[in-house]
Order: sequence, then structure tokens, then C-alpha cells
Amino acid sequence: EPLRVLQMRRLNPAMALKINTVVNEANWQEDLVPLISDLAPTRWKVQRMLPVLTNELALCDDQFQAFVDRHRALEGIMCVEDNDDMVQSYIMVDPHGRFFQNRVIGAGYEYSPPIIEMGAMAAFDRMTWSAEKFAVA
Repeated sequence: EPLRVLQMRRLNPAMALKINTVVNEANWQEDLVPLISDLAPTRWKVQRMLPVLTNELALCDDQFQAFVDRHRALEGIMCVEDNDDMVQSYIMVDPHGRFFQNRVIGAGYEYSPPIIEMGAMAAFDRMTWSAEKFAVA
């Protein structure tokens, strides 16, 4: 894959590559330094798995911190998001045309009414989100 990225950059030198990695029980022990270094993204977002519907594959604080510490060599491009950073920080639309957010308390999502029925502003007004967290995410 690094070769393809190099080819893409030759075709478009202004290309900005951003990579998101969700750290969970299955991958927290991985060392991604060589791969991420080869790909040379503009930004690498490292997100702790947010247990939305189940705690399967969830990891403890020490496991997440171990992953982050192992990748300190990439801190110039690495943006770390723990669970609290992600709740109410994204504006998302589901396939049914509704805004949705992770619940602050409990599992699952909170949904707005369908945007097409009431308009984007009215549907968005039904959502709780943090402008401060959104600006950082």
C-alpha cells in the first residue's frame, strides 16, 4: 500500500492522507509505527473503541495508554481520542436521514426525527452536542 500512496502523491502532490485507527482488544498490542511511517499521513487519528452496543472488544485504560505510548514516535501527526472525547463531538447522519449521537449514559444512539420531515435545522436542534469537542475532533 505505501507504493500506491507514493503514486497518488506523484499524481496529486497536494493530497492530504488522513488515517483513523480504532484501538480495541483485537489490535491494542500492534505496532503500527512502520506502516504509518511508510504511509506518511498528514494526520493519524487514534480512537479508543467506544462500546456503543456491546462491551465486546473493549479495552481498559492501561491497554489504550500502552498503544498510545508505543506510537509516541508519531506524536507529530497523532491525534488521540479517548471515549469522552468522542461523545457529542461528531455530527453524523444515518442511512435513514436522521442525525445521531452516541448516548452519554447507557448503550446505543440517540436519533433525531428524519431530516426530510422537519428540515435540517429543526432536526439538529433536537440533538445534544458539544461545539468545543466538535472543533477539536
